[in-house]
Amino acid sequence: MTRRISWPSAAICGSHPPVAQNDGRRGGSAIDARTTRHAGYAISQQKRKRIEECFGWLKTIALLRKVRHRGIFKVDWVFTFAFAAYNLVRMRNLSRALVQPFNPAKSREARITEVRNKLPDIA
Repeated sequence: MTRRISWPSAAICGSHPPVAQNDGRRGGSAIDARTTRHAGYAISQQKRKRIEECFGWLKTIALLRKVRHRGIFKVDWVFTFAFAAYNLVRMRNLSRALVQPFNPAKSREARITEVRNKLPDIA
């Protein structure tokens, strides 16, 4: 089992809690411009969106909002199975986005650049 680090002790190490800016609330956001001006904050929000999409899919499509099994091992198995299904769906969608009819009029470099621009940012 991994040891969890509380955020006050993590702040000593120079880390910050993963929170989003909420300008819509009364009194303004708890996150000010000192945090949001950094490039790392924007990257963190992009990664956060990708993670939230996975769990949203699990809750709605894979019906894991209310788990219908009891016990750690069964729930772990259902979660792993559902995430494998999500990965298969995502791979299918990514492969469809990359497949294009061949156009011999385009140069090889133009086709490679076009495919690279369509690939998701994995890093």
